[in-house]
Amino acid sequence: MKRILESIPNLIMKQSEAVDLKVEEGKICGVTTEHGETYAAKAVVLCMGTYLRARCLCGETINECGPGGMRNSKRLSESMSSLGIKMFRFKTGTPARIDGKTIDYSKMTEQKGDDPVVPFSFENEPKDISREQISCYLTYTNEKTHEIIKKNIHRSPIYGGVIEGTGTRYCPSIEDKVVRFSDKDKHQVFIEPEGEDTCEMYVAGMSTSLPEDVQTAMYRSVPGLENAEIMRNGYAIEYDCIDATQLKLSLEFRQIGGLFSAGQFNGSSGYEEAAAQGLIAGINAALYVKGRGAVDNRPFTGLHRSID
Repeated sequence: MKRILESIPNLIMKQSEAVDLKVEEGKICGVTTEHGETYAAKAVVLCMGTYLRARCLCGETINECGPGGMRNSKRLSESMSSLGIKMFRFKTGTPARIDGKTIDYSKMTEQKGDDPVVPFSFENEPKDISREQISCYLTYTNEKTHEIIKKNIHRSPIYGGVIEGTGTRYCPSIEDKVVRFSDKDKHQVFIEPEGEDTCEMYVAGMSTSLPEDVQTAMYRSVPGLENAEIMRNGYAIEYDCIDATQLKLSLEFRQIGGLFSAGQFNGSSGYEEAAAQGLIAGINAALYVKGRGAVDNRPFTGLHRSID
């Protein structure tokens, strides 16, 4: 997508940390960067993901950074608060990435891709998409897994009082699952490839903030992962997000014209729903600049009407 964006005529790309929003008479008019540069704008889309005042936690280790060790954004929260925007502190987590060469898939249940492939777009038919499908694999935690977690729960930042943020509702950590659903003797774990050209495997269903030694023991208690080598540890991430009730259905702020917000920064979880918000906010920012009516995010009705 970066390559595609760079090839679009008249689109200028800049990479810098935004630290201040410029608002005049209730409308956005620009953004200032950490270097003091101000870019005038009739519309601005905020899509900070989980990077705003972010910190990553793995056991006793705390890093002031965004996901994957990338730089976080520290100053924009102050600017937004000064404009009267209500902020929350949220947390979410990610599981370890495991070397696929150290996994015994024979102890797992293969989960094949769709046949035929079902496209996201209504403009495509299954016959239009022809590419090799990569399988995922299903396995389960067990009582040994849960015992390791319970024994070390005090070392989790989530339960040690280190994290102050609220967790997203539909993405509980494995610690949360074991504590909140103590009547369950197992939980599903999906082993998913990180990509076509890597052996890193994503351990879906076992996001965690436990320290490295506990993660190793915990993952290796799962059938098929007895000899697993962790390539990247799981961690929890705490970050600023907004109260989404401040937004219109178009994802524009009610009190600041031309300022839109999208993605995980709105308090949702990531992936598809975050990307869909980015599309809606981007479309409406362009329509706003053109002086046209907004597309709302109710299924289809507003979108079809505006495009027609």
